[in-house]
Amino acid sequence: MGPGYGLAALSAKEPVMMLRFSSLALLLGLIGFAGCSSEVADQSGPTRFEVEESADDHAPASGGGASTTPAGSQEATDSPAALGPPPATSDPVAIAAEPPVEQTPPSATAESDAGGQQPAADDSQLSAQQVVEKVQGLFREEKFDEALVLIESATAKENPEPILLQVAAQAFQFRGRLVTEAGQRDDAHPLILKSAQYARRLIKLIDSPPAKDFTAMAIYNEACVFALTGKPENVVTSLQEAIDLGFSDVELLKTDEDFESLRADETFVAFVEASVKQMAEKRHAEILEQFAAFESFDFNFGVTDLDDQQIALSDYQGQVVIVDFWGTWCPPCRAEIPHFIALQKKYKEQGLRIIGLNYNEQGTPEQVTATIRAFMESNEMNYPCAIGDEATITQVPNLEGFPTTLFIDRAGKVRMKLVGLQPLETLEGAVSLLLAEPPPEGTDAAPADEESKPDPGKEGSTEDNKDK
Repeated sequence: MGPGYGLAALSAKEPVMMLRFSSLALLLGLIGFAGCSSEVADQSGPTRFEVEESADDHAPASGGGASTTPAGSQEATDSPAALGPPPATSDPVAIAAEPPVEQTPPSATAESDAGGQQPAADDSQLSAQQVVEKVQGLFREEKFDEALVLIESATAKENPEPILLQVAAQAFQFRGRLVTEAGQRDDAHPLILKSAQYARRLIKLIDSPPAKDFTAMAIYNEACVFALTGKPENVVTSLQEAIDLGFSDVELLKTDEDFESLRADETFVAFVEASVKQMAEKRHAEILEQFAAFESFDFNFGVTDLDDQQIALSDYQGQVVIVDFWGTWCPPCRAEIPHFIALQKKYKEQGLRIIGLNYNEQGTPEQVTATIRAFMESNEMNYPCAIGDEATITQVPNLEGFPTTLFIDRAGKVRMKLVGLQPLETLEGAVSLLLAEPPPEGTDAAPADEESKPDPGKEGSTEDNKDK
């Protein structure tokens, strides 16, 4: 089982699942973060998959995005990290116009045909933009069936605009999630299947990375429905289609409970093994391309961690370093922390070091320190964190939001910058490639002297995060 894709994950109500499904509800305006920045995002227009992609380093839709607003904050901060969002015309997945509201569980009579209702007579005269806005409003009013009838009617016209197909695909997917969370998984199946149909229509019109990411997810969920409804002959076809569109969550494919009935099927087992290899090779090639295309920049830091220990990039000569710009207030940041914990544990002895630089926490310095420390302890973080400063963050060009992750090679060169929540496989792929590179002459690739730093496993350390 994995968060966000498989239907089994939906009923778990895990925070990460909510994060990944946030991308489905952006246009509907039901969830208020695509990522985190220190400023409120420009909310002047609807979410769209743009035909022309921006060259900016935007977080991919499948990664959950970079967060835009600290919890509880309604105004831009004056901190050095006050980052304005990119213009709406360049962001392939922008944040929806209205603020989020909590949703109550759908009724037990949810139907796949949107309740058999008919759209109002004057709805046929609405423009695409007006349909989008009305669907948003109906979802907020929890008039889900009426909203689905409206969007189905709008997309039934000849050559509907892509934005309508996008809304339809998202609306049916999100409604399916709500129905599943209410314990009515069987009622959710037709909604998920219909979402995939709309997503396929969308991808024929807009061949952009965000559209591909969304369609891959919708079709993966379709495969889950086929597995749960006794149609194994369709599962592999849908999964291969999702992989061809960019689905790359290896761990989910290997462990998703929705495919439990097929785990002993030789054909399915062979497909999964081949797919894992295919996705790994593709990811390897993509990361190498990113390394080659990335324009590096000078970067250094010297900060004090929560135990008053000095941390500097120069401490890690000859090692591979990940620097995570994050905040406890940022949902994508929180969701990515387990990935870093796993990477530090797995690759520490090979020379990986991870440092978290925290920004934009609310409160006095003492309160901020207590907040970070409590989060680190409750999540058993095994690497050091410090409160970031302006001198460090201003070195990073075009830092658009949080989390932002820097990958630094053994020579101290920044090799890649990623914005937004990333799959573990992507992070691990980059780390593996960098660790495989030889250290520059005159440096030691072995881990730093452990005895010169506090050990989180030893009594007397005040936090469970020293792992140097």
